[in-house]
Amino acid sequence: MLAEWAPTSPDYWINFTDCSRAAAINVRDPRLYDAILACFSQDSVDHRYLTAAATSLLKIHEQTSPLFDSDALGFALETWSGSGTEPSWLSNPLMHAYLRRTIVCDTDLESAITRIRSWLLAFAANLSESSPISGGVQPFSEALALQCFFNEHVFHVGPGERAAVKDLRNLAERGVPATGVEQFRLTVVASYVPLHRLTNVPDLQSLAASDAEPLGELVRRQLTEPLIENQLRSKITVLGTIDDDISRAVQNQYEESPYPRWETLNRLSPQPLHATLKRLFTYIAAADNPDNPDILVAGCGTGRQALACAQANTGATVLAVDLSRSSLFYGLRMASHAEPSNIEFVQADILELAALGRQFDLIECVGVLHHLADPIKGWRVLRDLLKKAGFMKIGLYSETARQTHVAAQRFVGEHDYAATPEGIRSARHDIVCLPPDHPARGITERANFYTLSECRDLIFHVQEHRFSLPQIATALGELALKFVGFEFLDSVQIQRYRARYPDNSKAVSLDNWHRFELENPATFVGMYQFWVRAGS
Repeated sequence: MLAEWAPTSPDYWINFTDCSRAAAINVRDPRLYDAILACFSQDSVDHRYLTAAATSLLKIHEQTSPLFDSDALGFALETWSGSGTEPSWLSNPLMHAYLRRTIVCDTDLESAITRIRSWLLAFAANLSESSPISGGVQPFSEALALQCFFNEHVFHVGPGERAAVKDLRNLAERGVPATGVEQFRLTVVASYVPLHRLTNVPDLQSLAASDAEPLGELVRRQLTEPLIENQLRSKITVLGTIDDDISRAVQNQYEESPYPRWETLNRLSPQPLHATLKRLFTYIAAADNPDNPDILVAGCGTGRQALACAQANTGATVLAVDLSRSSLFYGLRMASHAEPSNIEFVQADILELAALGRQFDLIECVGVLHHLADPIKGWRVLRDLLKKAGFMKIGLYSETARQTHVAAQRFVGEHDYAATPEGIRSARHDIVCLPPDHPARGITERANFYTLSECRDLIFHVQEHRFSLPQIATALGELALKFVGFEFLDSVQIQRYRARYPDNSKAVSLDNWHRFELENPATFVGMYQFWVRAGS
């Protein structure tokens, strides 16, 4: 079993989780099952990296495989009264850990979970105050409600469910749920509507005293934490004004949907910046990098990248900047758990950052510039904030790799879906129902498709530019920046590149990379993530 071979070091779990990131498991090995389950109990790892491995394990495990068989699931729901013999998946530990700790990123599992949620809604609507409920129903319903909150209630809601949700919500808003039936009804409501939007918030707050109490974790996540974020409004510094029309439109998008929502991240042992760069690019001279770097994260969103940066770099001071106050409140709340003393959150437009009057050893701007009206203008502002020997990490969308995204965006535009929660849910539902060979259907393979804010960012964004590597090369020349190299999640692409171009072992030729991408269009399917430095 796991105890026989698993070290106690947190670094072990981080490395194991990283190795599991894209794992597709097709054998029933109890040790592997136990290892993935144990990873979910570790707070020092990013649980979203476990999604692929956990999904494949659920598909082959004898208790949970019926979830992926429509007929078997339908039979289980029809024959189970909610008070008799429970389906085996209802109390499966990995199923519960999955729902409570990461995001469902599989259309088949989403379909099953949505179907179960609808069944639970109908079951709850027909309960009397004295109705018996089997032991596994409430914990599963709580896990499902947490999942729905993590994905921002992105699951499709059928027409027949809306009236039932309204009626059940009216019952749930009467006060503090005292009986088992009332608590169950509240968890079902929470799988459709976040608790902080109910009218009896003061009554429900008393339930959040402890995660060990009934409904404690659910109330803390869905009610207490959003209230804390609201209370943090006075703690965010505002720099300048946001006057650019596109910047204001992007800000409004992220005020409505803080992006991205996250729960945990890999807590790597801190190391000097030069060690990080040396690990990524062996030819970088250590003397080029300061021991206590000043770092700017431009477009920090909900703070995940900025907090990871603050924790990973020894002696660093991090300034995290974003347009969206809602996103910054989320980041500030998450930072309060990590208690970093070296990070500050500021609301500002990248276009106005010259007003900082500061320069930085490292600037990270990943997934941001391509949402500006003029990306090069914003990039130039950042370049002017870079110290003479400084480095930048940049992330930009690839025109070549993003064709499935473009097809999905076109589908959304052609069918005039509104960029509202209801419109996003409808679009997702219809895309999932497309034939497998439809150009837009491939977007369901992207993890970003499975939360509301990320799906909005993915295919509903108000502004998006895409780049080619020749365009990036031209921009680097204009900005007097030198290309250092690409950063990948693993070494596979670099190894393939070096096999293709053995005379360019540093892998710094953008001309070669352009040819490589044309031959391998999915190379940069997420985005180009690359490092540059001052000096052309």
